[in-house]
Amino acid sequence: MFPTLLDLAGYDVTPYIELGGIDGRSFKGLLRDPENRHQSYARDTFFWHYPFNVIVKHPDDGVALAPHSAIRQGDYKLIHDWSGRLLLYNIVQDPFEKQDLSETMPDKTRALFVRLHDWLDTQVDVKYHPALNPNYRAEKEARSRPFIDLRAKYLGPTRAIRSPQSDPRLKPKP
Repeated sequence: MFPTLLDLAGYDVTPYIELGGIDGRSFKGLLRDPENRHQSYARDTFFWHYPFNVIVKHPDDGVALAPHSAIRQGDYKLIHDWSGRLLLYNIVQDPFEKQDLSETMPDKTRALFVRLHDWLDTQVDVKYHPALNPNYRAEKEARSRPFIDLRAKYLGPTRAIRSPQSDPRLKPKP
């Protein structure tokens, strides 16, 4: 929104993007051309990251929401539930996200997962990345599936979810 508001107010957005590394872009052109027929808005990839556990229950399994990250690229949206689930949707054909394609399109799922986590690793401060729970016990899992470290699975051990020992939030303050 910030780049759009600057653009609407007549400011050059470029210095703010370059100076602060703002990930957003102005969508001023879409206000007059919502179908983007004139290609005034060239971006086709969007990222989201919600780093918190919350008490709100997930509509699919009734368990508290875990951190989530998502990428939309073109017609596809991948949601990474950090408790160990990936959901892939073609949001043009399935706007209500009812048909998970992650198992039938493993190459697309992997490619979007890698792109999402490349973005997370470069754009989101490590303090907003989930860390492993040292008290986790699979036999006590409330979900119908055990936790899986999908970063380790798809990106390898060097990019696995951080252990509590390497979590900067848990280091004692001097």
